[in-house]
Amino acid sequence: MIEIQDMPIIEHVWRRAKIVLPSSDIIIATDSDLIASHMTLAGATVYRSKKSHESGTSRAKEFLDLDNEIDFVVILQADEALVKPNDLKTLYEFMAMNKNLHFVNTVSPIIDANQLNDTSVVKCTIDYQKQIMFMFRSNPFRNYLESHKHTFSVNGLFALSKRAFGSSLEVYGGLASTESIEQLSYLSQGKSIFALETEEYLPSVNTIEDLDKVRDHLATSEEQIVILKNYLF
Repeated sequence: MIEIQDMPIIEHVWRRAKIVLPSSDIIIATDSDLIASHMTLAGATVYRSKKSHESGTSRAKEFLDLDNEIDFVVILQADEALVKPNDLKTLYEFMAMNKNLHFVNTVSPIIDANQLNDTSVVKCTIDYQKQIMFMFRSNPFRNYLESHKHTFSVNGLFALSKRAFGSSLEVYGGLASTESIEQLSYLSQGKSIFALETEEYLPSVNTIEDLDKVRDHLATSEEQIVILKNYLF
């Protein structure tokens, strides 16, 4: 497990979630014995999946199938080392208040053309009703100045109702598989994903370059330093 400041990234993510949510509401679903062992020792509630899964969301569904009392689930991917606890809280409360929505994905503004062209970053276009139209990795646009107005970075923080966890998410093929964007399975069946905007793009850890960006951000951002102090000191 890759560490930042002597702590595995997944533990950073878990401890940030604990700032705004009760520990009993946070479940780490994993197929890794190493992660399960470490996070259990850290005090987390861990669900060790019993099946092989194409995605983390599919693994979460395995856990959801065991509990009929859950109305919706917030998915926070383990590589979101810089996630802001308040963004998580906002999504949780938004989902609880809007029961007509079945899939809500947080998105962030595109910073520059480099981010738009970075294939490790999943992007999306949004219509005027805040519905996600399409998701992609490779930039399909010719004009950055025009395209960035309706293009956002897709965050690894989203929520699904129990209904959305149906068979539609288990169809993980086609573009969803080749692009490694599981939400495309949902969109390809004519279903809607609502885009909940956050204020700031925060890199997740997909590459070594991303790890350097995250470490730099943790060292220079006053807001991130305050968040770290909530659980490191």
